[in-house]
Order: sequence, then structure tokens, then C-alpha cells
Amino acid sequence: MPAPSSCRRFVRRPAFLLLGVTLSALPVLANSTSRLVPIVLDVFSGTAHFTTELSLTNAEPNAVSVTLRYTASLGSGSGTVPVSLAAGRQFVIPDVLAYLRANGLAIPSGSSGQQGGTLLVTFDGVSPTELISATARTTTATSAPQPVGGAGLAYRGLNPSEQTYPGIPLIFGLRNNATDRSNIAVYNSSPSTAIDFKMTAFSGSGDGQSKVLRETLTVGPLGWAQVSFGESGFSNGWVEVVGPCLGPDGCPGRAYGVINDNVTNDGSYINPVSGDFSSTVNIPALVEAGAFRSELLLSNSANHSQVFRLNYHESVNPAGGSGVVTLTLGPAEQRIIPDAIQFLRANGVPLAPAGSGSFVGSVYVEVPGSDIREIYAGARTASQSPAPEGGQYGLFCPEVVIDQAAFSQDGYIFGLRADENNRSNVAVFNFSDGSPTTEGPAHLTLQVFDGDAGGAPAGTPEVLTVNPNEWKQVNNILALKGVRNGWVRIFHPTGVPGHSWAGYGVINDGGGPGQRTGDGAYIEMEKRPHPST
Repeated sequence: MPAPSSCRRFVRRPAFLLLGVTLSALPVLANSTSRLVPIVLDVFSGTAHFTTELSLTNAEPNAVSVTLRYTASLGSGSGTVPVSLAAGRQFVIPDVLAYLRANGLAIPSGSSGQQGGTLLVTFDGVSPTELISATARTTTATSAPQPVGGAGLAYRGLNPSEQTYPGIPLIFGLRNNATDRSNIAVYNSSPSTAIDFKMTAFSGSGDGQSKVLRETLTVGPLGWAQVSFGESGFSNGWVEVVGPCLGPDGCPGRAYGVINDNVTNDGSYINPVSGDFSSTVNIPALVEAGAFRSELLLSNSANHSQVFRLNYHESVNPAGGSGVVTLTLGPAEQRIIPDAIQFLRANGVPLAPAGSGSFVGSVYVEVPGSDIREIYAGARTASQSPAPEGGQYGLFCPEVVIDQAAFSQDGYIFGLRADENNRSNVAVFNFSDGSPTTEGPAHLTLQVFDGDAGGAPAGTPEVLTVNPNEWKQVNNILALKGVRNGWVRIFHPTGVPGHSWAGYGVINDGGGPGQRTGDGAYIEMEKRPHPST
């Protein structure tokens, strides 16, 4: 695996500061910051009823005041509601619109109305390190003959600097077929100015077709709107979203995509890609374990053929196995490979036969000579529903680029749960190639914090040695420490510069494996400097 260099894709991400070892070690200085959650819902669609759960995390050493500003884009009832968060508290609101309604907002209820909009979360009284977060999870309850439980996706509120796009965003991985449907959503982070978006869909079939979905889509202040990819008429492809920038430090327009299973209504959240790209990315995990299988997504948006080099490293099967598979994607081609591990096995990666155990490993995707904005890779891992009507439950794991690695920083996974209906896993992986002149094993500590007990560290930390190219996961990590609601800090004890590791979280429906639907929601890692830096 190449060392960190200009050969990897760079996407602008904001720098953050967060918690050192204890809450009390941080200065208490009054400050105000905000996070914009793109959508909170109370929507009926066929047999599905989508609602949004919100976790508000205050990892500060003092109480903070929170203002929830709801701006309706579907229905009505805009307004604000105050919340007080004690120090070290993670407050879970099971149904955001029901909570706002119960606290005075005139949001209509009942199946006759469709209600939804953005939620601007303002935290007052925080330190300059801004030890706060807002994590949303939108789900629908399942109905017979599907397993009892829920299905949905997760996403986090973004701070104003994260509204900035260094380039025109593209949303890859979209499809419209017998099993899946896709939507593209846009929202406006400006509280005072309406903005216009242009959406153009590109066919991933290699036929060179494109279609303007919206020449001008006007979205009001703090507004939200959604367009179906099905309007393009393409079975698979991607969408380019053009929005305005108001000055060099902020773009109020942002976009994302969602893939929904047509049977279970399970959703997968797709972040936009923009900025300065290069030719190599990492997919943290491809899976063949129990009922779970990973679909591999590869996209070439260039007007010429490109060779994709897939370098796979097995991490959990005792027989091991690593190898390289190359394949060529034609001009403007997006390829969806349904069973990624079997594809690698069939194309020469020396993996034990299917059924001989579990397989999980990262894959490094390189496209030599690729120009900017030309490639994308990701994976959707899911299990098939046992219901006669079929469908699946899972999540989308995006590509990870080198500037998302922690290096000498710490990583945090907020909004985690462990109770009768939920369990949380945390995974880490090592970007490094193991060269003695670059990087070696990453010795990582995973510490759970209890969001119901003042942010106290819970239990003995998990200590993992993650070798170059390796992936590791701690299953049901909150439950292991006796915590029902909290977050995880991931850090290298010495904050050694150069170790390019990263991590992510997954919330699964069901308190244990095999319970409820098992549906997963991907939780993005947030970075903060290590206390020693």
C-alpha cells in the first residue's frame, strides 16, 4: 500500500478539536457554534412511516444551552425549541418532530400530512474546542412479513465550515431498478438567502448520456428539497450538483444521495465527493460473513477507459489471503458488483472457499494516471431479508481518503447506542504499507464514554494492534462496558505522527446478532488533535 503522498485523493475536510483524556482537563470559555442537520422527518410513504431520532452530544466539562431551529420544507410548523444539556450528556430524542411538537411548535401530525425540514442546532456556552455533536438516524418500522424492527440510515449535523465545497460535488452510486430507488437531496445552510441549484444526471451504462434533472431548483433559507434519480431514466449513474458560493469561506448549498431498498425501504446515505482528487482510495471493509455480503461500487466518470487496480487484504479469516485484481471500466461507466468477495476469489485472490468461514478485509483502489474527479469506489454491505417478498438490510461504506486518516489525531464516534433494540460496533483500519521508512502497526486504544453518567470513561479500554492494511472491529462495544448511550474515543497513546489510521461506527437494529432486522447505519468518525500535540 502506498505511503501518504500526492498519489491519493484529497477532499477538504474541516479540522476539529476535542476531548483529551478527561473532561475536566479542558478550559471553560463561553462560545457559540452550530450544526445543521439536513433533514428531520415525519413522513408516510406507502407502508413506511419515516421518523428521525437525534442524539445531541455535549462532551464539554460544563452544561451548554442548545437551540433547535426547525425550518419546515414539507408541511409547516417552523420555530425554535430550547434544550439544556448537562456536562458529558448525550441526549437521545427518539422522534425529533414529535419532541418539537410536544414543546410548542405547531407541526401537524397524522398520516394525512408530510412533515420535514432542516434542523439548525446551536450550542451556546461551549469551549473553543467545541466538544459537541448532533447525530441523526432516520428510520421506518418494518411490517409483516418482514422481521419486527426498523430500517434506515444515519448522518451527522455539519458545522458551517463543512458547507464549503472546493469543487462541484458529484454523488455516485445511484441506481433505479427493480430492487432499489435513489434520491438526490439538496439543502441551504444560509439562514437569510434563497439559493438555486442545478442537477445533472449522468448514465453509468457507458452510453455517454446525461440529463438535466433541474435547471434551476430554488431552495429557501435553511430549506431542503429532494429529486428522484428515476427521473433521469437511467438504471444507474451519478449526479452533478451545482450550487452557489457566497464568498471564499462558505457555500450555503450542499447535497447528498440516498439509496432505498424497494421492499424493505432500508436506506443508505451517500455523501457527495468534491475537491482535489487523485487516483487512489481505500474501502475499509468488504464482507462475506454469515448472511452479510458486500456489493462493490466502482465509477469512472472520465470520457475514456480506465484500469482499476483492487488490492485486497483479508483481516479476519485464519487462512488469510491478499491479492490484486484489475478490471477496466469504459468511458462514463459505473459498475456494481453484487458479491465483492466472491468476485475477488473468482479473479485470483487466494481466499478460502465460500462457506469456510467469515471474510472481511479492506481494499485499496488505485487507478493509475486518473485525472481529477474521475473515479469513485464504495461498498454496500447488507443481509437478505428472510421474508418471502425479499429485500435487504444494510449500510453504505464510502471510500476513505488519506486526509480522513487520523495521523497524530484522535477519532471520535458519537451517537452510539446499546439497548434492547440497538447495538453498536466500532471498526478501525490502517492505511499504511508497512514500509520501515514510512509506517508500521497502529497501536490504538478505544475508550467508551457514558453519555448517561456525565461523560465518564467506562470500563477498561480496548487496546488493538492494527497492522498495515489491516481492519479490526469491536462488536457491541458499549454493551461490553455496561453503557447504553455514549461515544467512543479512538487514539494512539503517544499520538505518533505518520500513522494513517481511521475508523467508523455502525449502529445495528437489534440488541444482539440475529435480533430484529439487523439493519446497520454507518457513523462517520470525527477527528480532534491528540492532547500531546
